[in-house]
Amino acid sequence: MNIKTVALSFAFIIAIANFEGADLKLTELNTSKPIVTFIDDDCTTLFLTNLEPICADKNIKITLSWITSKTGQPGYGGVTYMTLDQLNQVAEKGYEIVSHTDQHNHLNIETDAELEADMKISHDILKANGFNADVIVYPFGLEGTYAEKLRTKNAASKYYKYGVDCLIGGDNPKPIDNYCVYRQSTETLGIDGLKDVVDQCQANNSWLIFLTHSGGECFDAKKVSELIDYIKLKGIDIMTFGEAEKIKCNALDFNNCNAPVYRIIYNQEDMDIPIKNYAINKETIVECAFAVPDCENQAGVMKVYRGGNHFSYALFYSLIYGNGNVYKRNWDDYALVPAWDTWEKIGV
Repeated sequence: MNIKTVALSFAFIIAIANFEGADLKLTELNTSKPIVTFIDDDCTTLFLTNLEPICADKNIKITLSWITSKTGQPGYGGVTYMTLDQLNQVAEKGYEIVSHTDQHNHLNIETDAELEADMKISHDILKANGFNADVIVYPFGLEGTYAEKLRTKNAASKYYKYGVDCLIGGDNPKPIDNYCVYRQSTETLGIDGLKDVVDQCQANNSWLIFLTHSGGECFDAKKVSELIDYIKLKGIDIMTFGEAEKIKCNALDFNNCNAPVYRIIYNQEDMDIPIKNYAINKETIVECAFAVPDCENQAGVMKVYRGGNHFSYALFYSLIYGNGNVYKRNWDDYALVPAWDTWEKIGV
């Protein structure tokens, strides 16, 4: 059993043991078939001439990410963004509209207030217009340092169920990090490389998401058309994000975003990040697939609770090739420089 399997099993046990009665939904871990999704960024009018005819000819529906502040406006390089009427017409044909933020900035350099507004405004406009307000596609990908990425993911989690990246390619492993869903660019690989990624998706029975920019100079209609033909030849279904998510969602899912467990993080690089980076009044399950020096050099799973009024703590469970010990530490908010105190063994 590998570390991710143990971490997910542990999270399942925590949910059942401690949170009985929470608005918890357990869905089957579905790896029965591969699925491919296309997300076309920006919602320019060139989608209507460059990509929609291909989709119509091949009888597929894809997802489009919308920059809400640019609706109907002229853009870089002479492109124009779709009007709301055009977006509604596209949606009526079965295409899915999701968020690409309101401003399309580099999220890692926005202030906290700017980041919050960028997420919220887009979400509210999507919801008001009946589009899919559960998904955000990060402009330029999930950028920055580890702390900056975590800040972006935390902001996204307030309004969305999923955040889609573009810096990590390939198919999505199971379980999926809800706020760093992998997406493979069609612009960085040739057709043979893209076909290889499709083959990998089929071999893994996984979820593969492709990035296109139908309004960009790098859009290659011939390559995208050949790629779709290859996917269909392999017998792989092409679905919108919302359709695929219902099949490929994680085994552990919450109907209520206010449920006690916030999310599961895999292979977190830094156990000592400040408590402010965790969701308040919730528990976060963190995989630690490395030796933890203060816990007898064991790997395992950390559970972090961030409470209000300075009541925050972390528990570490030694699970992998370890001694089964349990350790605890508290967040010292009253110190001159607030920080985690030392780990203390509290049980086996």
